[in-house]
Amino acid sequence: MSEGIAAAYSASERPALGVAHQALVVAGGADTTRAVKRALAGAGFEVTVETSGAGALLRLRQRGFDLVVLEVTWSGAGGIDLIQRIRAVGDDVPIIVLGAWDSEAELALSLDLGADDYMAKPVSSRELVSRSRAILRRVTRGPVEAGSQRRVGVLRIDLARHEVFLGERSVEITASELRVLELLSSTPSKVFTRQQIMEHLWAGPYYGDGHPVDTHMLNLRRKLEDDPARPNRLLTVRGVGFRLVAPAGED
Repeated sequence: MSEGIAAAYSASERPALGVAHQALVVAGGADTTRAVKRALAGAGFEVTVETSGAGALLRLRQRGFDLVVLEVTWSGAGGIDLIQRIRAVGDDVPIIVLGAWDSEAELALSLDLGADDYMAKPVSSRELVSRSRAILRRVTRGPVEAGSQRRVGVLRIDLARHEVFLGERSVEITASELRVLELLSSTPSKVFTRQQIMEHLWAGPYYGDGHPVDTHMLNLRRKLEDDPARPNRLLTVRGVGFRLVAPAGED
């Protein structure tokens, strides 16, 4: 991770947060810990560092945090399963995972367990801060300002309550998955590109390859489709993107 945070962010670029956002950094590597703390502190966050899973869970029980940055490839805290334990303690606190370079399996598992974002190491300080701000914009602005109840066939999405039902069955959903459904359900049957979906997730410009969208869609299909391998609700339009429809008989 780049250490050039002082050069990357001038005082004028740092957010006027009033009361600083509280970030909990859970990492075992000294270099990662130092770089993440410096990047977030330089962007106006108040940073608390823990090097053990037990310590992180205790901190979350003691006080509220606006963001958790979790390095999962270090020993001593149970690794990636700590995401679930944080979810149980910290409710909907946003989690950014810092994982192994180019590990698609780890990315998919992190998001499936409840992480909101995944960054492969090494990551730049600027990108970490940008993603952290994007997540906080999503959280602070909440769901869409109007039309918080959405229905597409038997799929019901309650954005205000963060609830999703398929018929009478409640579906467990992550914050990022809800944001994907928020966009797709805003105009059922409309095709949204990966770029559009990622910009909605980021609440701003996105310059990556859009690959995380495929992972979100895979996880959503597991939860919402009778046969995830043959979806009839969350459809892929090859070469374009994705759309949400009501299957035949559910209109």
